[in-house]
Amino acid sequence: MFGGYRDFDDTFRTRLHVFLEQVAAGASPEKIDGSGADGLAAQQVIAAAIESLETGQVVTVESVVSSDK
Repeated sequence: MFGGYRDFDDTFRTRLHVFLEQVAAGASPEKIDGSGADGLAAQQVIAAAIESLETGQVVTVESVVSSDK
């Protein structure tokens, strides 16, 4: 599940490695896989999921920021 990652540390290590490879290869900021905007959008969804779990209510994510690739 989730690409074969065991835990957060495994996921973080792999994502960091991919980012560094892309930077070293000279990828332009808009071509970097997993931009800051993508991370913010994921965090908005995670925060809504946690709130929903804690309150037992459906939480609508009003605005998800994402990058255009």
